Amino acid sequence: MLQRDTGPRVTAVGCFNATGPAAVFERDLLAYALHREACKGFVLRVTVELVDRPGAYVHLDQWEGLDALVRTGQDEDRRPAVRPPADPLGGGCLTVSVGRVVVGSPVQEALRLLVVQARVSGETSRFEQDFGALAGQCVHDEGFGGSDLLRSVTDPQRYTGLLWWRDPAACDRTLAADGFLQRHGDLARSADALSAERGRPLRGAR
Repeated sequence: MLQRDTGPRVTAVGCFNATGPAAVFERDLLAYALHREACKGFVLRVTVELVDRPGAYVHLDQWEGLDALVRTGQDEDRRPAVRPPADPLGGGCLTVSVGRVVVGSPVQEALRLLVVQARVSGETSRFEQDFGALAGQCVHDEGFGGSDLLRSVTDPQRYTGLLWWRDPAACDRTLAADGFLQRHGDLARSADALSAERGRPLRGAR
């Protein structure tokens, strides 16, 4: 069933590099993530290791509103043990969704994600339309779960996009298809800088 959600929820996005053995870093990152899951106002999280950059991670957690996120941050300031295991690269960002589509499978059930990060100094509406076209190209593909485009609250030229699949092989087939490559090229041309990297979800210790 197709669902659309553009409510007032906020999502914190952080990018990390492992500062030691990956297994230890992942354990600490997941401990931090699971702590936040237990906080009031938490909605969902996505924690992935980038497939083609071992040791690089992206973590997102979504909240019912800004107040819930602020309360959690204040609690963490008093409890250093539950702070992130490393400083986020680029300082992280606070975002809101500008277009989320779920095609029968929520992001929490994904086995492979594509993490898109972009900076857009031109027409942001065109970039958002091109991202929608990219996601639309995937809707009828086997294993596709959905997409979400997040825009930074403090830096509106900065975007984080997610597309997700229930099966890694299905993701790889989609990314190699001519239609997807064409739409990806359109998206890249509407941004000043763009990266699109596959992610492996982390749900527990290796």
